[in-house]
Parts: sequence; structure tokens; C-alpha cells
Amino acid sequence: GLRVKFFKPITQAYMPDGGPDRSIKLVQRIMNYELPEPMSLHHVEDLLGDNKGDVLMEEIVERFNDAGADGVEVMVVEGLVPTRNIPYANRLNSDIAKSINADIILVSDAADDSLHDVADKLEITADGFGGIKKPKVVGYVVNKLTEEQIIKLITLDGDFVGLPEFSRKSFEPLGYISWNPILFSPRTLDIVSYLNCEIINEGEISSRRVTSYTLSDRTPQNMVHKLRPGSLMITAG
Repeated sequence: GLRVKFFKPITQAYMPDGGPDRSIKLVQRIMNYELPEPMSLHHVEDLLGDNKGDVLMEEIVERFNDAGADGVEVMVVEGLVPTRNIPYANRLNSDIAKSINADIILVSDAADDSLHDVADKLEITADGFGGIKKPKVVGYVVNKLTEEQIIKLITLDGDFVGLPEFSRKSFEPLGYISWNPILFSPRTLDIVSYLNCEIINEGEISSRRVTSYTLSDRTPQNMVHKLRPGSLMITAG
């Protein structure tokens, strides 16, 4: 296979807990190697505010080259997600892509949107990189699709069908991911490891997931209605 590495030039916090970047920690755990520390948004905004965008791009390119110095064949680079707090994200992503001469893969989620709305979002985002006709804009990935949407977009043979709005355009789907809320629930094994619990009966601890929590001091007969698959019961010792 190809030698693949991950590079995130700028950190983006999604939670107010001040913890490490989620993407960085996930890749470190899966791929088992140390990633270069991404720049902080504070540093980036300082440079942009001082009209030093060229200095910022030089720093990013230097870090990018250092990250791939050992002959990596494919470097996956994660850009910034546009939010109200980072309205300049698309422009910055475009500048980074140009600076490192990257191919562009757009990633969007369906959430509660129709497929038509998803296509609109993708096309608007692509405009920031020169439009979907640009050779560097190679395709798109859509996640959080409903089962009904997945049926429309993936054939029985497993082939991807382009979004209807792109049927006459050379803008190809690279992946469709269905929405499965159960995957956001921790496994019982994760909770046991976190709390350093003593295991009495292991069962299917590595595959069972916790979907609800109940803190109770009731007698067993008064809490039977809470004993459902996926429930974590917390009681006094």
C-alpha cells in the first residue's frame, strides 16, 4: 500500500474544554505516530491582522515539508471548517491548497438537508477553490446520510451515483457515509477502561454500547423499567 500521513496546519477547537485537537489525537491513536503540532488560531489571526499572510503561508509550507520529509507518498491535509468565529476559513483553506499545490476533496454532511441542498453547499464551497471544473477539485465526500439517501446514491454493486445536480458535470463522488448515531455511544469497554473498573462478567464488553445512563438508589423492583439494552446503571455500593 501507499505510505500515508496526516497533516493539520491549524488547530480548531470544537469544544470549550481546552483539550487537544480531536483530529490529531484520533490519527495518533489509529496510525501510531506523532504529528507536528498545528498552529493556534491566535497565532494565525495575529499574522493575518498584521497583513502577513505570506509569512503564514511560508510557515505552513515549512511545516508541511517537515511532516512529509521521510518520503510519504500521500499526505492528507485537513483544512478549517467555516464557522461564525472563523468566517475567513474558506479563503484560508484555498490559500493553503495553492501554497502546497494540493488536490481538493470537499467534505460535507447531509444532516437535515436534502440532496439538492447538499449539492448547493458543495458547489458554493468549490467556488472558493476555482469551481468544480478545476482539475485540482477532484471530488467530494458526503456523510451523515439517511438510509433512504444511501439507497439512492449507492448501487447494489457498491458503486457511487453522483448527486443529481452534478449528473452533467465532471464532479465525482468519492465516498458516501451513512448516519449511525449508535457509533457516537461509548463501548462498555471504553467506560470500564476510563473508570478502571473490576470486571465481574465480561460478556460482549467490546461491542456493547452505552446509550443511556441511570443514577439510582431505588430497590431493584422499583427500577426494573430502566433495565433496557444499552442502559448503564449506576447504584450505591
